[in-house]
Amino acid sequence: MNDTARDGEGARTGRGADHPLPPRAFILDCFGRGGSNIVWNMIGSSPDVLVPSREWHRGVFGEHHRLRKTMRAMGRVIDWNAVPGFTRIAAARTARTISPEAWAEKPDATATVLKVMGFHIVFASAIEAGFDRSRHIVLMRHPLPMCESLIRSGESEGKAAAIYSSIAANMAKTARRPDTLSIRFEDMIADPASFYRQLAADLALPPPPDGLVRFMQKKFGAARTTADHGGREVVRIAPEELRERIDANVNRDAVARLTADQRRNLWQATAGAATALGYGETDF
Repeated sequence: MNDTARDGEGARTGRGADHPLPPRAFILDCFGRGGSNIVWNMIGSSPDVLVPSREWHRGVFGEHHRLRKTMRAMGRVIDWNAVPGFTRIAAARTARTISPEAWAEKPDATATVLKVMGFHIVFASAIEAGFDRSRHIVLMRHPLPMCESLIRSGESEGKAAAIYSSIAANMAKTARRPDTLSIRFEDMIADPASFYRQLAADLALPPPPDGLVRFMQKKFGAARTTADHGGREVVRIAPEELRERIDANVNRDAVARLTADQRRNLWQATAGAATALGYGETDF
């Protein structure tokens, strides 16, 4: 991860960037396929918050999957914040994922919202070190629909349960911090407009001048079978229109696609982690 950057505040810009990162970060800790794009864009609807063009791990590591996997595995036993240069390089590469158009739209933004997915939560301390202030938002989802989504993407039943349990355990640790905001996928799909307004209030975000919310148009639920990284258009809609685009039954439909044996086995394998997040077996 060779890179260069200026000292001091400019160290956040990296080579070729026009702006330093804003001094504050909202760190969205989330599952992949767990509603993160919706919440990411809800937070980024505020004129005070910039939205990078990529998830944090893709901005920092690109498509170097083996490097990313190795480094996050190492993150279970070392603190990446203590590794010389890593925080500076990560912050510089993150700054490059903010487009000139985003800066032009929000020249006075004081915060960036970073989507930190899955196992990449182990980089939390190094991410925080790139900002003067940061706050975590933990986006949780019940294990049964979450695991069904992972199985549909190609994971085995046992692997899906193991992935959920490991990520949920890291989420539970972060959720115990006094400044963390914990939110649920289930609350979002039940009443998206109210969820958005409460989220903005909890984070003290100024509303968008036009009152519209960012929403990324992509495949959700059963229509999504593989990772969807391209061709996703972000539109701006009224909060009340979110109800038309977010299926309130997505969790129940996902669980219905599981067999009775799968539901029993998955809950038994994930119950400890799910309970730590406050979920009961049927809280989907």
